Amino acid sequence: MNKDDKLEKILSAIDENEVIKLALDMGNTYSPHGEEGAAADYVYKWMKENNFQPAKQEVVKDRYNVVGKLRGSGGGSSLVFNGHLDTSQGLPEDIWVVGEMKPIYTTAWRDGNVLMGNGIANDKGPVACFLAAASAIQRSEVKLKGDLILIAAMGEIDGAYIDEFQGPRFVGNGIGTQFALNNGAIGDYALVAETTQYSITWAECGDVLFKITTFGKGGIYSPYLERPYKSLAENPNAVVKMTKVVELVEKWANEYQEKNKYKFGGGTIIPTVNIGAIRGGFPVRATQTPGICSIYINVWLPPGKNPMEVKRDLTSLFSDVGFPVDIEPYMFRAGHEGKGVEPLVKAAQDAHLRLFNSKPKEIPAPVTSMWRDVNIFNGHGIPAITFGPPRAPYNVGPPDSMTIEDLVNGAKLYAMIAYDICNRQPSS
Repeated sequence: MNKDDKLEKILSAIDENEVIKLALDMGNTYSPHGEEGAAADYVYKWMKENNFQPAKQEVVKDRYNVVGKLRGSGGGSSLVFNGHLDTSQGLPEDIWVVGEMKPIYTTAWRDGNVLMGNGIANDKGPVACFLAAASAIQRSEVKLKGDLILIAAMGEIDGAYIDEFQGPRFVGNGIGTQFALNNGAIGDYALVAETTQYSITWAECGDVLFKITTFGKGGIYSPYLERPYKSLAENPNAVVKMTKVVELVEKWANEYQEKNKYKFGGGTIIPTVNIGAIRGGFPVRATQTPGICSIYINVWLPPGKNPMEVKRDLTSLFSDVGFPVDIEPYMFRAGHEGKGVEPLVKAAQDAHLRLFNSKPKEIPAPVTSMWRDVNIFNGHGIPAITFGPPRAPYNVGPPDSMTIEDLVNGAKLYAMIAYDICNRQPSS
């Protein structure tokens, strides 16, 4: 049987109903960041029933990775498929992020040829694709030479230790994939399964978070305020002082992203800045001037960017405001551009060409200007790409959805890439 016949046998074994069931079952398993246990249990049970020799890794209490394997016959390169189980919304406090908690953040359903759900789009749909691809390879009885490793990871979504937000629930930022690698789930290459509009990237941003604080004369009862104040520096209210800081950060953000654009062989990274939260005063004591106000900002970092450069920029930015501004970094992740990724990139391009009769389009800048766990692999010297089917764009309906056709195509692409890489002789 030649290569084309073997590939066709694998592709014909991909079961649309299996892809749909996996995506909907996982999408309906509640697993917001910090509460991935039930989703891990589901994947573990599925892998065990399908003979993928799964192991659970408890990264922190009740939060697990699941790692499975399809063993090769020997002599080929090994490939890791990686995706995450935690979803980006769903906790009660996420109301402060999304504005209104809707069913789409915690459940999933089929609407004609579309599967709806935040958890499907990020990231259980792509996970369903690689699980279904592995299942089809196994069912086809076409033997791969190299091992195929399957990682369903916890803790990819944002997390940080700051203020009272401490403990296992807040661990994130790729810690699950990092733990998996540290405990042996490694390969010659890795494909991080996320939605990329069928484009390929091997570079992603890192980021640094800062807590920026202004100070006032707290506890002044508002009838005693001595208005008008001659300057912002004389105003006792820390929240009022923060308005100047916010203005400066917003202006600097525009300059930062233009100055730090990063071009690589797959596209362009445009690192943005976001003010993600503000805290000051006490709602039930609004008659008192706040003595402390803090904003919490995210600064994306192109590969190789030193976070201390950013801190120095911010220090300079606030040097002339006329009042003290404290700047505290509280989370840092490095971005990376993968090296030695050419065989994997070509495998993805060839699969796209075979399925769609065209090469992939250049990666959209927003898709590569963020954190994804591809950074973990590339940071450890394992050549890795992020590649996957599309989700509905944020500004084009329906939000948080993927078509069944795209999910099935994703499974086919992953199966073809696995066949290519795992039958390739390992490079020296």
